[in-house]
Amino acid sequence: MDNEKYKIGGGIFGSLSKHVARIVKEHQHSNMALIAERYTLGAKLLSNLLGKDSLIKLLFLYIIFLILLLILEKCIVYNFWYFRIDLIIEKDKIDQVINVLSVINTVFLTVQVTMIALIFPVAIALVTFLVERQGASSDTDIQLYYKESFAYDVGRNSISLVVILSFIAFWPSQYLPSSPQIRTINLFTTSVLSIVHLLWLSINIFGIWYFLKTSLNFVQPTSRAKLRKRFASIHVVPREIAHNLMQNIYLNSSNLMFGETVSRGSNIKIMFGHGYGLQTKPEVIVNFRHPVRLVDVRMRVVYFICKRWLSKLDKHNHETKDFITFPTELDVVTSGDIILCARSGGPALNHLDKILVKFAFRFERDKK
Repeated sequence: MDNEKYKIGGGIFGSLSKHVARIVKEHQHSNMALIAERYTLGAKLLSNLLGKDSLIKLLFLYIIFLILLLILEKCIVYNFWYFRIDLIIEKDKIDQVINVLSVINTVFLTVQVTMIALIFPVAIALVTFLVERQGASSDTDIQLYYKESFAYDVGRNSISLVVILSFIAFWPSQYLPSSPQIRTINLFTTSVLSIVHLLWLSINIFGIWYFLKTSLNFVQPTSRAKLRKRFASIHVVPREIAHNLMQNIYLNSSNLMFGETVSRGSNIKIMFGHGYGLQTKPEVIVNFRHPVRLVDVRMRVVYFICKRWLSKLDKHNHETKDFITFPTELDVVTSGDIILCARSGGPALNHLDKILVKFAFRFERDKK
């Protein structure tokens, strides 16, 4: 493969989406207008700390962390005696420390619930009222507001922490009598979890402060206009550039990969995103029950398939026009039988090629 010529994929398998994402990222770092609209360092750090994981995934990660913590503390208590907390704290005070830490976790729970119950409804009601009253483009502005204020991220993290602290507060085993060794284990675990919960609560507090600050700024027309401009520069413009660039590269992939071999005057054609008609024979068909869209193509795999097909074609006299097409369109919702590959003339794909075709095209279920 000519690496200087073939530059339409990123990663091991030549992911088209990764390649486009890299181009867009380079454009964002070089375009002064986009650079001027970036988030501040503090807002970017806060966004990274809040994360983008779902509520279920966040709770699942916490459970994994808790399991690893229990394994670690068991190793410390039973094997590394010089790390044992009961050698630092008197045994008769271990229960007192555990009770204090339990009360602290309860305070954390109270603070978090109070912030959710008081600040979120007031802020959301205030912004929604002003948007409707001032006649703004409600759907766009509300989505803009939720995105720029980190509302979903703060809400997800706050609710996750409430669920975890509630579970810990009402966990029945902590009220049962236990041996000194078990109490030592409880002290170690409770101490580490209290530190984690404190850090988590601190992030949520900063998140809610940023949420409230954005809410108050959003009611001012000038501030809202600045938010629109930043939202467009950070989210809308890069998304549109990526969409258009990906479509353009995909539709012109044959020329980018093979050049003169499949040029306009040639009897050999390789097409992407179109070319399926009555004279073509389907080679690879997949079926989806639910609506899906094509989101990525592994172009190095497609290149390998086409190269094999061309090498077989060279052994035949192709005075007639032979072509192979991958007619599935990018980012178009479809369902049922989907033709991934079809041909007119030329050799048929073998079993390996058909497997690779299915691997090369990545679909995602449509969430709309």
